[in-house]
Amino acid sequence: MDCITKTLVERLVGKGMEISSIPNYLKILVITLAANAPLSLQELNMRIESLGWDDFELDNHTLQLVMAVFENYDSRESEIRRGL
Repeated sequence: MDCITKTLVERLVGKGMEISSIPNYLKILVITLAANAPLSLQELNMRIESLGWDDFELDNHTLQLVMAVFENYDSRESEIRRGL
């Protein structure tokens, strides 16, 4: 697990999310962002809440960590495809 991912997981757990829920939460979050971008943080929280995640409110810092994790993931995947 890289440093950014570890920081994100620690932050989510620290905000009260069960570690076993993190993959599902991130999946819903990323799908929501991709399907509805651009969204304000408030709009994003309302969409996520409407999907049943009403016990957790995303803040800007955590959102930035999520974005960094997935940008890093996309970058590594591109390198693998190029054979680096």
